[in-house]
Amino acid sequence: GPFFTSVPSGRVGRKGDDPDDLDFMFDNDEQFVNALVQAEGGDRAQINQRLKRIGKAAEASGFNGVLSRVGLAKLRTFLEKRVDECYRRNVQKIIPMLQAEYANTEKRLKACERELEALSIDRLRAGADAFCDEFCVCLRKALKGTIVAPTSLFGETLNQETANGGSFHDVVGCPMSVSDRTWDRLIDSDVGNRNHKLYGGSQYHRTLREFHLAVRCLRFPTIGEDEIANAAGIDESHDGVNFLHASCTIALEKAHVSFDPMLARLQMRMNHVMSRLGPVTEYMLRENRERQKLTSYNIDEEIETDDKAEQAMDISSNPQFRQLIRDIYEKFVARCS
Repeated sequence: GPFFTSVPSGRVGRKGDDPDDLDFMFDNDEQFVNALVQAEGGDRAQINQRLKRIGKAAEASGFNGVLSRVGLAKLRTFLEKRVDECYRRNVQKIIPMLQAEYANTEKRLKACERELEALSIDRLRAGADAFCDEFCVCLRKALKGTIVAPTSLFGETLNQETANGGSFHDVVGCPMSVSDRTWDRLIDSDVGNRNHKLYGGSQYHRTLREFHLAVRCLRFPTIGEDEIANAAGIDESHDGVNFLHASCTIALEKAHVSFDPMLARLQMRMNHVMSRLGPVTEYMLRENRERQKLTSYNIDEEIETDDKAEQAMDISSNPQFRQLIRDIYEKFVARCS
């Protein structure tokens, strides 16, 4: 360098057929390129002519001559040469990087192929069946008693449980024969674990003990003379009073009136307790799988490849599948309760 050139005046691409629009002198790029070639030729001829006048025509040509730095073609040749030198200088650094990226890409591609092979209907069905079996096993352990799931996350005290599922002491239509103070004392003595955070079978059993206490503390319903008279009725075979039928009628009706609201509250409480077992079971299942990974850890590449294939078959990592299991479990609890 430096390089010298001149660019033709005018823009490329005419807007309409307006002859007064002098800014757009070229219809297309080809006309502009031809104008550049002509301008370069004119510049070189003019410089050569002036150098001859002053007696320096020998300086016009040659490797370091003036004409070697005139025109876009010379500038393009110079830039292409510099780019080629830069590329050749850095190619030794680029090739190892490209080889490493190629190896990583090929490794990821093989992993994707293994995952696609694992996404067959039979393998997905087998993975879903295995997850359901493990879910049922963990659910059974949670009902029998476990400490795998932390009580700080999943446990509830009796006050928290009654706040979420309702209490047996304030059921409408089921008056108690004991005062609130006596009820609190009986809760501590007959039910127990009032301030302990429970879940699973322990919480289930505590709810049943509270229900049993509430049934024992129910106030006996009053029976009026009019009700006794209406219960007597008349027998279909004679006009005498069937006292056994009357007694059973009164007992059944009073039992319905007294126990139906209490049983409805028990249904709400059990539904609440069992619904909370879904997240507990999922946590236990995840913990069991993490422990299995730690116990079966091996640095062997073949075993690691098999583990990746098993992970591809593990449908439980899919959030849609886990949500489906939750919905099925909640519907099962609601139907059973």
